[in-house]
Amino acid sequence: MFNFPQRRVNNTYQIADNLTWRKGNHNFAFGADIRRTELNSDAAPNARPLITFNGAPEISFVPGGTLSLTGRFFRAVDLAAAGAASGFMQTLATTNSDVQLRFKQLDFYGQDTWRIRPRLSLSLGLRYEYNTVPRDSQRRIEQALANPALNNEPDLVAFLAGRTLIFDPDRKNFAPRIGIAYSPNWFGHDHPTVLRGGYGLFYDPPLGAVVSQSRNVFPNFFTVNFAGGTGRQGKSCDVPCGELNLLNPSDLPIIQRGSLNRILPGFGTFQLIEALNDFVNGSESDSFSIFGATLPSRQLKTSRAHQYSFSVEQLLSRHLSLSAAYVGTQGRNLLRFTTPNLGGNSLLVPAFFDVLSQDEIDDSEEFAGEPRFFGFAIPPPNRPRSGIGAVSRFETTGRSRYDSLQLQMRGRFTRRLQFQLAYTLSKTTDDVSDVFDLAGAFALPQNSLNPAGERAPANFDARHRFAYNYLYQLPTLRAHNKFMRAFFGGLQFAGLGSFQTGPPFTVNSTLDINLDGNLTDRLNTLNGLIITGNRRQPLQLAVAQPTTLLAPFGQDGQIGRNTFRAGSILSLNMAVSKEIAVTERQRLTLRMEIFNFINRANYGVPIRFLEFPSFGQADNTVTPARRVQFALKYSF
Repeated sequence: MFNFPQRRVNNTYQIADNLTWRKGNHNFAFGADIRRTELNSDAAPNARPLITFNGAPEISFVPGGTLSLTGRFFRAVDLAAAGAASGFMQTLATTNSDVQLRFKQLDFYGQDTWRIRPRLSLSLGLRYEYNTVPRDSQRRIEQALANPALNNEPDLVAFLAGRTLIFDPDRKNFAPRIGIAYSPNWFGHDHPTVLRGGYGLFYDPPLGAVVSQSRNVFPNFFTVNFAGGTGRQGKSCDVPCGELNLLNPSDLPIIQRGSLNRILPGFGTFQLIEALNDFVNGSESDSFSIFGATLPSRQLKTSRAHQYSFSVEQLLSRHLSLSAAYVGTQGRNLLRFTTPNLGGNSLLVPAFFDVLSQDEIDDSEEFAGEPRFFGFAIPPPNRPRSGIGAVSRFETTGRSRYDSLQLQMRGRFTRRLQFQLAYTLSKTTDDVSDVFDLAGAFALPQNSLNPAGERAPANFDARHRFAYNYLYQLPTLRAHNKFMRAFFGGLQFAGLGSFQTGPPFTVNSTLDINLDGNLTDRLNTLNGLIITGNRRQPLQLAVAQPTTLLAPFGQDGQIGRNTFRAGSILSLNMAVSKEIAVTERQRLTLRMEIFNFINRANYGVPIRFLEFPSFGQADNTVTPARRVQFALKYSF
């Protein structure tokens, strides 16, 4: 794992108190919650290299240095076998990677619940939340932001945006709440109706991981992209090219022996920059283009959610009620991960292939017949800031919307059967569903310069969901024989289950078609793809060459995010229990529980990479197979 080893010790100190005051028809509540959080960790991101292999186009070299595409591709698996990496991110450090972050959470609220009439009540509240900006107790992060060496690299300074703190504080987090409940006497005293409505604004402070991921700050840390291998050009293929190979950064002459990524003491900042450029590009320079950075946006607004609902509940009879509700949520300033200067993967251009001969062996780990690719690596050609490499940035620019109709019926028939039924029709859309990758889609957009193109069903969208539970107890069967009373009298059955439509997912390619340095490219057409309706294999290719479904090089795919659906999920569980009286005060309870009693295979998201041999087939399930569990309880 490229981010290990890790160590964490977190401490939270909390003072909280609440005050309630009743006066007439008003019930006032006030409170405060004050916390100090310490995040102490030693987690060295990219202490080991993060290596990425993706496919590459075959290039035809025309005399005179002209390049042209042949329309054929090298598979990612073939380049991986040859050790030709399109991305090789490694962080080299001049100091320890431990960090001690400190921040406070200051929350205050006040609320009034006013019973205007016996059938009408109103709640009004206001909450204020302020989360201080995390600070490094060693001040290494803050000192790095003010380091004079940054003045020599305006492209890096542009992403720092003049900050002196990790990000700017957000002091405008006021959260109003309102709720109303009314019970009109429409159908008489025995059949009450209750109407409820409410709105609330809720905040979610940034994750500690956002700042923790930003610990690799220049000039204490150098995150270098060694894509394609060494910059030494030892071959000629109409243009200068070298072996596309993997390398071990610990073999660099500037790395301490016995360490993974610790730089020898005594090197100045610009000495290191020149040495690393020489190793990667084959010539000394003070360019920052081989270096990357991870940082939050300077304007990191607190994520917020507007939640609102309206419901009607009606008592139909003494033991039967029905409710209907509209529930909605709109998320704003949601946390997301972006690459505003494009990604870190390069476009590999393999020029020719050969195998290592016996005469060329000069290392004990090499062997005759070892495959080799020769060529060169091209970084994303359209970086907005060419003077620096990939910048990974946390932003709060995501948006989401949830709308749902929720129906519920609960009741009791006779004294032996009680039940509850629920159905939800909903739609959830967003432009990012999580900070990190999920099973159905990448967290990064297809094009980091166009996040609006990601608007689609959320990864957790479930259009239809039905759920039930019940409890039924047989009578004591006193009128039956002893055998029937002993085995079936008082027997209790219980069950619960649910059905929901499958989650959406995205089909991606292992080729960087739009040349943005990220492997998040989507399809350009559905022609040649069969949607089968089979839960185990929802998608099937109808063409021999999958790349015909992709966009031309340099363009984004036109098929949206989360266009496809995995199989539906059905989960049915039941339990049978029997209570046996041993004496007046002693009882035995026997219970058998059966989970997924129909033994249905609920398949997860299928393999969604277009070029994979098992594309479209699910290789996992999201619920276990049938399980039977027995329990014996003795009460005395």
